[in-house]
Amino acid sequence: MNFEIERMSNEFTRYHLNKEGELDWPFRPMINHFTAPDIGGPHDHPWGFTSLILEGSLKAVVYKIEEDGSWSKEVTEYKKGDCYSITAEHIHEIVELPEGVMTANKGDFIIKGIQGEFYPCKPDIFEKSYELVD
Repeated sequence: MNFEIERMSNEFTRYHLNKEGELDWPFRPMINHFTAPDIGGPHDHPWGFTSLILEGSLKAVVYKIEEDGSWSKEVTEYKKGDCYSITAEHIHEIVELPEGVMTANKGDFIIKGIQGEFYPCKPDIFEKSYELVD
């Protein structure tokens, strides 16, 4: 399967799967990898989306404009295996990434993030994301 890596910020990398539409799917899935909460604050998207948490967990705040013009917000924690949907009408932000237990296996790279956090990275992802410098 063809895919493309898009570095959205220091905290956020997006992996576009089926980028060239080689599979006859009615959608183009993406894997989003976050290493820190949203630094830009609440934001929206012109589309709805569904997320499946593959690893780790996150705490998100979803803001919604009610019919009477008032705002409501809901704080929810999603854990590995959880699936959730956000509609285009919602404004949201990731406010916390509880680290929990992260396991590195023999051969994994250990990466230190810009906020001093450490996380494991599989060799194939590392090779596709980083390049050797002299």
